[in-house]
Amino acid sequence: MQAQATIQAAIASVNATLEADGGDRAPSTATPVPIPTPTRSAPATSTPAAQVSPPAGGSDFRALDNADYLLQSEPPSARTIQELQWIADGITSDELETAEHLTQLAAFHQEIFWSLVNKPWLQDGLAEAEISAVKSVLIIAQRDGDAAERVVALRWLSDAITDIETSAVEDLALIAQSDADGTLRIAAMPFLESLDAPDVAALRSLQQLAFLNPRVFRQVLTHPTLRDGITDEWAQIVATFNGVGRTNPALIDTLLDSERVTVESRAIDLPLSGAVMLAIIRTGPGAARSMDLLETAVRNSEEFMAAPLPVNYVGLLYELAVAGSSAGTNFGVSITIRPKFDVDDGSHEADSAGHIIAHEVAHYYWNNNVDWIDEGAAELMASVSELARVGRPLDAANYPCGYVTNLAALEFLDTTHESNAFVCNYSLGERIFLDLYRRLGDDAFRQGFRNLYQRSMVEDGTDDLPGTLVEVDDLRSALSAAADGDTVAATIARWYDGSEPFDTNRLDFRAVDAALPSVNGRIDRSYVSSAVMGQPLSQFSARDVSGPAYLNLEYSYRITGDPVEIPLQIVESYQDGFAFRRRSAAITAQEGYQGGKQWLQIGPPLGERWALGWHQVQVYESGRKLAEVQYVVTP
Repeated sequence: MQAQATIQAAIASVNATLEADGGDRAPSTATPVPIPTPTRSAPATSTPAAQVSPPAGGSDFRALDNADYLLQSEPPSARTIQELQWIADGITSDELETAEHLTQLAAFHQEIFWSLVNKPWLQDGLAEAEISAVKSVLIIAQRDGDAAERVVALRWLSDAITDIETSAVEDLALIAQSDADGTLRIAAMPFLESLDAPDVAALRSLQQLAFLNPRVFRQVLTHPTLRDGITDEWAQIVATFNGVGRTNPALIDTLLDSERVTVESRAIDLPLSGAVMLAIIRTGPGAARSMDLLETAVRNSEEFMAAPLPVNYVGLLYELAVAGSSAGTNFGVSITIRPKFDVDDGSHEADSAGHIIAHEVAHYYWNNNVDWIDEGAAELMASVSELARVGRPLDAANYPCGYVTNLAALEFLDTTHESNAFVCNYSLGERIFLDLYRRLGDDAFRQGFRNLYQRSMVEDGTDDLPGTLVEVDDLRSALSAAADGDTVAATIARWYDGSEPFDTNRLDFRAVDAALPSVNGRIDRSYVSSAVMGQPLSQFSARDVSGPAYLNLEYSYRITGDPVEIPLQIVESYQDGFAFRRRSAAITAQEGYQGGKQWLQIGPPLGERWALGWHQVQVYESGRKLAEVQYVVTP
């Protein structure tokens, strides 16, 4: 999200660059000199502005900065502008900026002006998309007239202009800010002859590279594979380069080698979003089911949110090009996931693949908010998606936070993605949303969740990021509008400042039945130790156990005949009321033996801190609790 903030800040600087640009100068003449006016952005509002009907006495053409010059030196241009319907009936405040931009183009860039002013969409009024398109053309013209002429000549700018087309022109303008020749070259490439969803993603990727990684941007544009320009076939791969350029730029040569890269595509139709294109890009073998997992995640996300997917292209790259040590990263334009999760072999990685994909897809809805909301909401949606796909229990998916005990303390830490404590945005974030989901019920929670999302989409004008940064007060308000306010407040307090106790009612405190009737045996002993088959511990200091602890099982049996395998489920829980890990194990009984011992690692993942407090680990066979051990971790 830091990358997007940088880009939005660059957008905000456009006004200053236009105003400071000394490249546009009228010839020395006695006639009025054109005035290059700054392209001021209208202030954002928190609610949609009411439609304004042009007043009969609106601003006159002559009030525009370059009007007198055009009337005397370029009368045909002046007359054409004056005859535009929305100019002729009086220029409203909403139209003033675009009118000024047209006079600037007419004064300084005649060929571009004439190519633009006759577009059908500019004749009868101004939509927001059209206002932005004119501004973007002016920005490009200020940098490179040839580039602007090429952009205006794009076939898809001839008819009614759409939001997606406006977005493309804006990206070309942003590229021109740092590399005008890049805009000139890109506008002539085959992938922009028509504008499909992967083309838009590729252009956005190039835009981000131009701002954040100019060296890689130039490397891409001059690569031998793209000598004749980016084609539609290469657009899906180029769309991954904004992420790859930041995390593993050495991969770009591999990804631009047609002998080493494959693209699997699938077109789907969603109830709310309509047509969406999915793509998986690989440089090695992968699992056939991965595309099904991606489609399922996209469908489940839209269904849960009851809102259109914010993008109509979802590209997934399986490569070692993720941020830090994460399993996957949503870079906004594309998703990257480590290739070890592109498997279907019964491994832990295969079991985690659906959740990881669903988490990254959810980030298309949840981004640019406080981190624990973005990560917590994405984790909740991933868990709900996996519940729908395979019936996985709606547990916490992350080990409890070992750094702080509540979200207020986490916010005070002001963690970055590189800090070890950032994992707490996942663990505490998912728990507050899971707890609210449990307490409020599906219907009320989902309505409040959508309220929060809608609030995050409203432009507030307080920063350079799109939408509104939502935080705990927004969460409380959004959910209280859909459910009982006292329940919402108490649940949020539990996780935000710790002023309410945890709810442990969902933990299993039933009695243990240690019998193993299928093998005439039982679990004789179960305990936790800090080493394999070490001494039993009911309490230990986190300082003394830097790695995992171990669950030890001692069992006995008596059988004859063929071996018997008893499948087990190991469940770890914490004092916050959530189970956070479920995994499979087995006991194998064989004739000639009377029992055995087994141990399994428990506790935090490698590199994470122990969470202080009470833990519980339980062993089940077909829902029957065979063993239970409780232990306490102290500072």
